[in-house]
Parts: sequence; structure tokens; C-alpha cells
Amino acid sequence: MKAADWIDRVKVKNGWVTDYRVAKELGLNRNTINTYRSGRNHTMEEATAIKVAHSLNVNTAIVLADQAMERAKDGEARTAWNQILERLGGMAAACLIGVGIGTAPAPAQAKTDAQLPSSVYYVK
Repeated sequence: MKAADWIDRVKVKNGWVTDYRVAKELGLNRNTINTYRSGRNHTMEEATAIKVAHSLNVNTAIVLADQAMERAKDGEARTAWNQILERLGGMAAACLIGVGIGTAPAPAQAKTDAQLPSSVYYVK
């Protein structure tokens, strides 16, 4: 999944409307989020991926592996990362990555935790 999609998930999960709020709450520079939105950088650095995972209460390994898979240029490497994701989170994790779960709804249509897709792995 692209970094911008993860940022959208953070917004929905926390009920935040603006990228400015996400940047502030995660301790990021607004320009960092702008680079994700513009496509200049479609993956997060590891430190940012960890912050996103914590904000979502998602297993950090899943977000880190997802971003490594997104960066992989080689089909064999992508397949290997996908296998790692399957082992980390079962088949639903592979579906989360494989279909990208679409895009997050517009802020006006933000969903509650109960409405978020069950394929997002929350740490218990």
C-alpha cells in the first residue's frame, strides 16, 4: 500500500481531518506528507512506518514489511515480502496488501473503528 494510503488510514482511525493534524500528531514535517501525496515518495521511512503502525495499533512488522514490499523493484523480492506478510498476518494481510483496500473515505465520511475493514491487524 502506498504511504498516502496509510496516512489516510491514520486520519480515519483517529477522526482527523487534515494532513497537518496527522503530521503534528505523528511528529512529522508537513512536507513529508506532501511528498507522499504528490507521489514523489510513495513509501515511508522505517521510523515513520513505526509511528503510523502505533497510531493504528497495527503490528509494526506488517507496516514495515508492506513498505519494503512497495519499494521492491524485483518481482521475486515482492513475492518474498508478500510471503513474509502472509506469515505475519495470515491471508488477510496478503489481501490488505494485494488489493490495497482502496482509498480511505473523504473526511466527511470517516468511519468508526467498528466500520474499518477487518483486514487491518490491531495489536491486542
